[in-house]
Amino acid sequence: MRVLWLTLLVAAASAFEVGKEYVYKYKGTLHVANPEQPLQSTGFGYRSKIIVQPKPDGTHFKIVNFEADAFNSDHIDVAHHEFNYASNEHLVGDLEHPFAGKFDDGKLEEFAIGKNEPLWVRNLKKGVLSLFQLDLVKGRHEHHEEKKYHVKEDGVHGPCETLYIVREEEHGHIEVTKVKNLEKCDHDHYAFFGREKGKVCVKCDAQETHPHSATSEVYYELKGTPEHYVIDHAWAEQTDLFKAHGEGKEFHILLNRTLDLEEEHDAASTDTTLLGGAEKEHHLAQEFPVTNELHNVEELKHVNHLVEKFGLHSNKENFVQGLQKLAHLEFTDEDIKEIGEEKSGAILFLVLFNALLPFNYDDINDVYRNHVITAPDDTKESIRHVFLDLLAATGLNPQVSFGIHLIENNELTPQEAERFYTKLHMNLKEVSPALVRLVGDSCRTQAVKSHREVWTSCKLAASALVGSKSCEHSHDENGEDHGTCALENVAHVFNYSVTPHDVEHEPEHDTEVFIRAAGNIGTHKALRYLQRFISPKWHANEHERMAALWALKQASQKHPGLARSIALPVFHNESEPSEIRIAAFLVVVVSNPDLYILRHIAQEVITDPSDQVVAFVTSAFRGLAESKYPCHRELAQHLRYVLPLWDNVPKFMKPLDKSRSHLVLSSGYNPKYDFGGVTIMELIRSHDSYFPATCTST
Repeated sequence: MRVLWLTLLVAAASAFEVGKEYVYKYKGTLHVANPEQPLQSTGFGYRSKIIVQPKPDGTHFKIVNFEADAFNSDHIDVAHHEFNYASNEHLVGDLEHPFAGKFDDGKLEEFAIGKNEPLWVRNLKKGVLSLFQLDLVKGRHEHHEEKKYHVKEDGVHGPCETLYIVREEEHGHIEVTKVKNLEKCDHDHYAFFGREKGKVCVKCDAQETHPHSATSEVYYELKGTPEHYVIDHAWAEQTDLFKAHGEGKEFHILLNRTLDLEEEHDAASTDTTLLGGAEKEHHLAQEFPVTNELHNVEELKHVNHLVEKFGLHSNKENFVQGLQKLAHLEFTDEDIKEIGEEKSGAILFLVLFNALLPFNYDDINDVYRNHVITAPDDTKESIRHVFLDLLAATGLNPQVSFGIHLIENNELTPQEAERFYTKLHMNLKEVSPALVRLVGDSCRTQAVKSHREVWTSCKLAASALVGSKSCEHSHDENGEDHGTCALENVAHVFNYSVTPHDVEHEPEHDTEVFIRAAGNIGTHKALRYLQRFISPKWHANEHERMAALWALKQASQKHPGLARSIALPVFHNESEPSEIRIAAFLVVVVSNPDLYILRHIAQEVITDPSDQVVAFVTSAFRGLAESKYPCHRELAQHLRYVLPLWDNVPKFMKPLDKSRSHLVLSSGYNPKYDFGGVTIMELIRSHDSYFPATCTST
């Protein structure tokens, strides 16, 4: 009994108590490592004090004496490096404003941080709050003695599956480790700016690759009981591994944080009163400087949030000097020997690209008016071309807005305008509804409509923005799409309700451009639009039907089941021209069909009356079965159980007849760098001519 009372006294004396003040030493490092250069280190270290004051309305926090030191050099042992910590005006002010959290049995229920504080300050404070969160009671409410259990816990990565491991729990001392499974969070814990240059194709878990992987865990030493404790020590580590190319280039980002209790005061000695503007919040997920929710076109003239929040600054004088230097760059035969010692045009362009990123609309306009159109005659054309290429390549809101402004005001030639639109969707860093409206509305201006090539490239660029990764596709065909492909945004680019009858007297070129645009958009409604041009009952002409099938092939990756249901009846209709049936077959092939569908097609072509269809299907199945391209792996595996259906068919034993429609495929995969590629040549013969109806290479 006496031992029990002693234990209870220790626990009571060790709990966070209202009215007391706890002073913690808080320090850490952010370290970027490159295994190819193990002695080179880049990052920064920081240290501070954290004042913690439990109050009746919640626990108040204040960060004081925050100091940091950046490093970027060789031969640094980060773990034992002596940092030259220093403070500056950017590390005080908002950072030292108090913030608060309301905990229930150690679990954070709500918190208050200044709404207008800088993004990095808000994220840092959220990181502190997440470090003080421990779910030792509610997480194991059914088994109070459980030493290992899972919970869904909110944090800077959002709500994630979290494993708790209680290593020691006796005599008023507890050791706990919590490990977050960052693969099982409610949403992505990172922001992606720009375009994805590759994609993961293999869906088998055992063969899955991880271009980016991350771990996050915290080790705690506590004084007290699970219900009433004080954090004595905490050590947190997060590692991010970027390994996009297998055994190729890789980078590690290591974030270490330690928290040590230094002092306990019976009364508060620091003012932690919350300032005005601190609003209650319930989600700890870190915030990112994204600009993908803009709806007002005028807002596009302002710099993207990533420029503002990361504190990027422009220098027009240096940019103009670099522009002139690149415009004067010229190599002759006499320069070949020294060419390796000179900065290449590509390097200079990249420097200018980075220099143009922070420019706002007025900065860009100033450079154009005072240095591009007024350039000397001998370099004017070169400077103009470089400037326009930089506008398209940068792909941020002010640069795109200014480029569109030049086009709408006839300040660019048709060739320059077409080039700008063609490059646009490939370089955009963030796509917002406002950007869709800007580009879509520009297609309606007289400056664009008066030149067919410019209008075509404009429509295709605008539709590509609608169907970009910022489009939130509805899973239900009757549901509404959101993001860039919401109906109010699509209306600036496209009309879903158009039928072949509506455009039968319109120029065929214009109709085919809209068909291609539907393929770029790729929503359920866009596929139904294409279906009207594909189905024979709508009586579209053969060119439009072929264009619609090619567009459906592109759109099938978004809604493969719907695309397949549209194409299969066309393929099986033996009264259709062979080129229409072959195009429909290709839609089915790229729609990830099940094994039974592939076997059915293989069985049907044995007795198919069209030699062109038979030749194309057999060459395609055999080529795909041998493909080494990772994205064909599942299809190739299926086809190994399909091709034996033809083993005893004499006409299928003959070599490929290239005088008929056929598909030729060349593929490869490098397991070391986890990279694969494929080149496909499709030749579709016309059913009424000796000339090919279609010949494509992708």
